[in-house]
Amino acid sequence: MRSLPKLAVVAFAAFAGFALWRANRAAPIPGGPLLVDDPKTLKALEERGLSFERIVGKSGLAVITQAITDDMSELTRDAPPDSPRRPFRPAWLTRGSFELIGLVNRIDRRAFDARGCGEVRLVYRLALRGPQRPTTRLPMTVNVRIPQPKPHGADCGEVARRWLGKPDLLRLVGELPRPSKVEINYQSIHVPATEHDMDDNAEYILRAFDFEGASLVPGHLFNTPRTDLDADGRAKLLGWVVEHVAEIDEGTAVVPDELLATRITSVSPRGLIHEANRPFSRLIGEPRAAFARVSFEGRSRAHTPELLLRRLDELTCVGCHQTRGVAGFHLLGEERDEHQRFNALAVGHSPHLGADLAWRAVDLANVAKAARSPYRPFAAYPDGHFGAECGLTPGLAEWSCDAGLVCRDIHHGPWGVCAPNEGRRPGEPCEDVVVKPDARALGAIVTSRGPDLTCPAPTGDQATGAFCAPNWLGFTGGMCSERCTSLGEVQGGSICAPLPAAGYEADCFLGREPIEQCLERHFVTARVGRCDASTPCRDDYGCARVPGAPPGVGACVPPYFIFQARVDGPALDR
Repeated sequence: MRSLPKLAVVAFAAFAGFALWRANRAAPIPGGPLLVDDPKTLKALEERGLSFERIVGKSGLAVITQAITDDMSELTRDAPPDSPRRPFRPAWLTRGSFELIGLVNRIDRRAFDARGCGEVRLVYRLALRGPQRPTTRLPMTVNVRIPQPKPHGADCGEVARRWLGKPDLLRLVGELPRPSKVEINYQSIHVPATEHDMDDNAEYILRAFDFEGASLVPGHLFNTPRTDLDADGRAKLLGWVVEHVAEIDEGTAVVPDELLATRITSVSPRGLIHEANRPFSRLIGEPRAAFARVSFEGRSRAHTPELLLRRLDELTCVGCHQTRGVAGFHLLGEERDEHQRFNALAVGHSPHLGADLAWRAVDLANVAKAARSPYRPFAAYPDGHFGAECGLTPGLAEWSCDAGLVCRDIHHGPWGVCAPNEGRRPGEPCEDVVVKPDARALGAIVTSRGPDLTCPAPTGDQATGAFCAPNWLGFTGGMCSERCTSLGEVQGGSICAPLPAAGYEADCFLGREPIEQCLERHFVTARVGRCDASTPCRDDYGCARVPGAPPGVGACVPPYFIFQARVDGPALDR
């Protein structure tokens, strides 16, 4: 760890001392062992020392704001006034505020640095509140990483047992050293679907900053190689891969700093179908040729060239965020207003995070009893259930599906989704497309193969029977649906939900009318997939609250139907 200037030491000692002072004189705030996302607990932590303003501060926010301002200036330079690419506004950073949406125990990251016991993360999300308007969150998170040292003369078992004992969170964080790193993820551009040959898509920028003293400076993104490496750089990267196959297989590899990016862009939807979200694939190319001299004998996870390359891409920041995420994120946060139904999430985390927490729980228990943990699974968690990723090429053949499901090629790529062969019931995919990269402002060219015969295209006067909500309206892979009238009514794996009707943005986003009032003229009710914390949506859908639904149950809707997941939105709320 770098030595700190005297002034910086004083500043961070004050941070730790403040937390301890409050912890000693107020009731403890218990939590753990892996993720604290309860809004009431997080608000109490903010009020007692863990607010964004206290942890990151004005100077840190100024550095982040300048970086984003530079990014957006570059991205919008020479853009015509009528560009369909709706940009992030840097002014939101000073107009809005950051809410604490998660405190995360990442003891599992001890694998990357044997000197410590991983880290604790404080995750904040940007929120805006206009005059006489409710608060709306925006698609930007800030992740503050705080090292979790080994106790003197002990191993990480003591730390693990402390978490399992439901510690006083404020005291625990207050006893840690200063934060070491800040990472940001924000939606830089959203492009609403307006044509039949496009997705409703978005781009995201990921950046990292290091603390040098009390200041933030640009830093490297973990395990994310620069995509502009020259021939020598690519050769070094490939040489590193060949020498570290065992660690890559274990999920513990660390790419050298000299090869790493400080900024990278990801795209959504469709995850790693897009090469832009696969940095190693872009640099290394065809895996069987690149890894011809690699021995796969005895490997647990990455035991084919294709699986090794997939493992590498998932180790990157961008590959991780775009694997089983929700609109480019894994932690969007639980809603602070438990009664809010409009523009609200029923589940505040992604399918990947939900599944990874199960592995982290096993890991934490093993650390506590000094037992070896299993290797981290692939981020896609190919378990064969409905909605899981599956393999469509020989090297990925083991990613198979449960009985009764097929690996459906909804993207025309190397990975598909486990689903019925044809869409018949609400929530099932019903439209396959071919996706081709393109530099146009509208993004990739998406060509539909047409809806399934068992779930056909809707007609304007259709009142009964299945119909396919199409890709070009934001339903990636299509979503089989049918009309309904009783909002919140659950039938099997479906729920009756309100959905915005085609064309609502032109009327409801540009005027000064409250969005909830405007949408009363622009919505339909239809059956879609139901979801809850243990039943996630398939990829490229978010779990939204529905009026009348049972507690904790939501509807799987395109994430950009949830306005807090997009940069463009109702004028009064932006």
